[in-house]
Amino acid sequence: MDIQCVPAFILGIITIIAVLCLIFRWFGLKKVRSFYVWIGVLAVLGGAWAFLFPLAINADFGKDGDGAALRQMLIYTTGGVLGVITLGENHRKNSLEKAKNDQDHLRQVHAERRSRYTTAVEQLSSDKASIRLGGVYTLVGLVDEWLSDEKTTPSPEKRRKEGQVIINNLCAYIRSPFLLAERAEQLDRPYAKDLKKDFGSDTEKFDADKRGFSQDKATLEEERQVRQSIIKAIRERLQGFGAPGPWSNFDYDFSNTLFFYSTNFMFSHFDAFSYFHGVTFTQNADFSWAKFTGHADFSWAEFTGSTHFSSAIFTDSASFSGAEFTGSTHFSSAIFADSASFSWAEFTGDAHFSGAEFTSANFSGATFEEKPIFERALGDKTYKARFSCKANPEDYNFEVSPASPYKIETEEQEHNGAKFIIPKGTELLTPTNLPSRATTAATKIFLDAK
Repeated sequence: MDIQCVPAFILGIITIIAVLCLIFRWFGLKKVRSFYVWIGVLAVLGGAWAFLFPLAINADFGKDGDGAALRQMLIYTTGGVLGVITLGENHRKNSLEKAKNDQDHLRQVHAERRSRYTTAVEQLSSDKASIRLGGVYTLVGLVDEWLSDEKTTPSPEKRRKEGQVIINNLCAYIRSPFLLAERAEQLDRPYAKDLKKDFGSDTEKFDADKRGFSQDKATLEEERQVRQSIIKAIRERLQGFGAPGPWSNFDYDFSNTLFFYSTNFMFSHFDAFSYFHGVTFTQNADFSWAKFTGHADFSWAEFTGSTHFSSAIFTDSASFSGAEFTGSTHFSSAIFADSASFSWAEFTGDAHFSGAEFTSANFSGATFEEKPIFERALGDKTYKARFSCKANPEDYNFEVSPASPYKIETEEQEHNGAKFIIPKGTELLTPTNLPSRATTAATKIFLDAK
């Protein structure tokens, strides 16, 4: 064998061994990290090529020869490749470390929120109103945090799910019974018992009873403030300057709640389900200019005070079936873009529907103690309720209860050969983007109110 072939032969053997090492590492030696295998193999290969390759090609190592320069270039190249691989490995380590730190931070943030959530829920059961109120504010803040936290919770649906859990707790607190609420009417009045008549001039019993009355009155008022704080926080986040607010996409379940305080949801946007089934409003309830894009269920609700749904918009079905309206009731200029049911509802006070717009209306079995108002003149302008001519005529039913002192006077109107029976003095209309038009008007009034 030519002496010059020896370096080439040795170089080939080393290269083959290096390749075999990489193959064995890939298929079998999993316990050895790839980085160290690559570094070792490249170092051996680079050194072997730098030392043997110039010999194999019979490079000139004389004073003006290029052998030394070639060897130096191969060494530098090997060093550069090793440096790049090392930098890549360091970058990989740093990326893994950052990902781990981010994951740890995410877990820490979520764990801290859930800890605050647990503490806040426990605070709601405190016998001190100030502590309960603190729990309410914490829960409200947590919902806002979840909704705005796009960094640790990128999924909007996940953020909504976390927020819905807290909303459910707030609604559950509103639904929870409060014994003194049953005596709210009595406690809202001044103490009326007489020392001589009710206690036989027993001053001690009189003073004890009066103190108990005052304590109950204060406790009732404290609980009112806690619950009204929840309603206020929800309402503020259901408003968005004429548009949906940050909390509008949540479901709200207030079913069977006793609202022993005034309730204000003016300008609120309910874009999911809103359940008010079986609720009792002992004071005023105001839903003026509210918008319900999900199903609105007020069936079998009791409205004792003044009730306002003026200019409210219902783009989905709305049910007031079996509801009782004791005070003055206002649905003036309300828009029902889907079915509206008032079947078996009872109206003891005035019932105003002037200017309202219906797509489908059912008043079957309803009772009116006062004449229902579907038409009203204000100055030189008359506001009439209007009924969509796009509906099936059978979707309108105004056959009130036979026991109702007042009936809904109806008349027949015709449109394109279809005959509609609607309240007298009202008119048929062709609906064209009614919710959008009403929303524009609501936005203007909301901004003016601000």
